[in-house]
Amino acid sequence: MRIDRLDLTAFGCFTDRRIELGSPGVHVISGPNEAGKSTARHALDQLLYGIDRQTSYDFVHGMRDLRIGAVLRDEHGATLDVVRHKRDKNPLTRADGTPLAEAELTLLLAGVGRDDFRQVFALDHEGLRAGGHELLAGRGDVGRALFESRSSARLGQVLTRLETRAAELYKARGKNQRINAALTDLGRLRKRIQEDGLAPSVFGEAVKDVQRAEEERDRLGRDRTDARIKVARLDRVRQALPVLARRAALAAERAELTATGRPVPTDLA
Repeated sequence: MRIDRLDLTAFGCFTDRRIELGSPGVHVISGPNEAGKSTARHALDQLLYGIDRQTSYDFVHGMRDLRIGAVLRDEHGATLDVVRHKRDKNPLTRADGTPLAEAELTLLLAGVGRDDFRQVFALDHEGLRAGGHELLAGRGDVGRALFESRSSARLGQVLTRLETRAAELYKARGKNQRINAALTDLGRLRKRIQEDGLAPSVFGEAVKDVQRAEEERDRLGRDRTDARIKVARLDRVRQALPVLARRAALAAERAELTATGRPVPTDLA
């Protein structure tokens, strides 16, 4: 439903005041304090759901002279020109004065009751703040209405689905829920870590043992290299021993020949 025009014919401080709202877009009505902004907002409530039996908006016009009108448009574009009077008989009429059944207006409202209208479409500053606190606290009809005004879903249905989903994930004494099962696995793994793991002091000693073993390995590697060098040198000496023995024998024989006085041929091989 859309409000194309609001007629404040005789309500509060207004007399024959018409507010055009038919053009597309959002309409912002501004004004100083006591200009009648709250009165206009309250007039919508009184138009759609009836003027209160005891009202404080009769300070200019008499109680029985109060009158509010509007041109309302449904989702198909059809308009309804309504006028609300402060009287018991035929309080709702068309613009020409012919009676109008409340059912026609109710149908146009599409099931939006007075409480929902006040909490969703006609919030004042105080109500907006209260609704915000209730919404943050997860309670209250105002908070629920604020939530539902921003979504096509009903908050009760959403909460039910969330609670069902939460129950599938976790229960205080459950075992098979995903979070419960994950917590069980976590506890088992922590226990295994405690049983199989090393204390920091033990781990530190193990690291030192590894370092000492690596140092010993390096030392043994150096010793092995030195030993290989010695073995290679001794092997060369061993291979040279027959030659050295032959040389020593020849030297002895030469010395003996020299001692007997016989010259040694120069071509002696």
